[in-house]
Amino acid sequence: MNMIHRVAKVLLKPFGIVVLTVLFFVVTAASSASDTATQIATAIMVIAPLVMPFVLKYIPLDGPKMVALVFGLSVVVAGISAYVAGLFTGLTSVPGILAASTAVFGLSQLIFQGFKDHGTFGPLVTTAPVAAPSDAPAVSPPAPAK
Repeated sequence: MNMIHRVAKVLLKPFGIVVLTVLFFVVTAASSASDTATQIATAIMVIAPLVMPFVLKYIPLDGPKMVALVFGLSVVVAGISAYVAGLFTGLTSVPGILAASTAVFGLSQLIFQGFKDHGTFGPLVTTAPVAAPSDAPAVSPPAPAK
């Protein structure tokens, strides 16, 4: 029973992230129009945040600088997808691009946060060592010899 619980605990978080990502993709694709440009724009908006956490681990930034970089890239991805779909009409399209960039940013952060502390999949999105699980036995230093 303990082995089944451990396997379920290890695989549940990545499986949940994959399910949420597929759900996001299905909802986004279902809401798009049937023209090819909109489908390409939708693919850009879905694939970019899926790839960003795995590529950005090689950029040596932490904290607010990395968040600013990811959000900046999200704005660029949203702008490119709006241009491809023909929705970029100047300053009037800025609120829509900001809303789309927030969705791209949120999905990329969901993927990053889901994988970063995972023992098996953590190294895929971060270069820092992954912390031991909280249920791991604590190792105390040896007692000094007398």
